[in-house]
Amino acid sequence: MTDPSEVPPGSAERFAPDGPPGSLRLTALLLGLFVDQFGTRVFMTVVAVILMAMDPKLVEPNGLSLQAQLLLMFFGLLFTILGGFVTARFAGRDACWHAVIMGALTLTMGALQSHFGQTGPDTSPFWMSALGYVVTIPGAVLGGYLAFVTRPATPTEV
Repeated sequence: MTDPSEVPPGSAERFAPDGPPGSLRLTALLLGLFVDQFGTRVFMTVVAVILMAMDPKLVEPNGLSLQAQLLLMFFGLLFTILGGFVTARFAGRDACWHAVIMGALTLTMGALQSHFGQTGPDTSPFWMSALGYVVTIPGAVLGGYLAFVTRPATPTEV
């Protein structure tokens, strides 16, 4: 490998510090996935406790009411958007593609958790689970898009 300062600027051998085009940034994916999963779990736990303390009617005999579940799903989607944003920002190049992959990983983890993590009957209606699956990847892509449009301008773009 030659010294990067010796490689002509237009050469195919010169790559950005984050790797060649098309390479996956595993660190960016894991960081975005962590923000999404950990943030969602912690926030949902705190909100569920607050909701139960404020209005015991939000807690039904076999789980949270539909309104509470919708509220928690909304906040979960916000964390998915934030995870897509973090993934895209740390990915550098191919930002939205990284956000798509992070969304697919989130979707896979959510499906596995809902299938294998059940300790009792699922109290949410089918349409709510389906809605969660449908909005996950677009939410991550929205986060990736927001990271793309809010990125600092490079010297060539000014």
